[in-house]
Amino acid sequence: MHNDSPADRIGLLKSAFAASAKVAECIEATQRADLLAVAIHLYSDVLADETADMDYAGQTLPVLKLLVDQILGVGAQVPGMGAATGDRVVHGLLSACLANVDDMR
Repeated sequence: MHNDSPADRIGLLKSAFAASAKVAECIEATQRADLLAVAIHLYSDVLADETADMDYAGQTLPVLKLLVDQILGVGAQVPGMGAATGDRVVHGLLSACLANVDDMR
């Protein structure tokens, strides 16, 4: 049983995603997009597990912006890979959001 307060959980989520963004900055450019894609996929799970009593997603949106900025930013583009990776990841995130809305009906 977890006795953490919602504020503690939000702080943990923010710290965890910010740390994964920092790690992505430090690794080889060819692996950076993969790590950021995993982080964004995990964030989509936070969106899917939204509970009625606490808005985790709304208070952690700045870290999502950080991740998306990193995967779509100029420094994220690896020569020879094109910009399609970041575009596909964001498309997947939006598709997951729409699927979550459909599941709420």
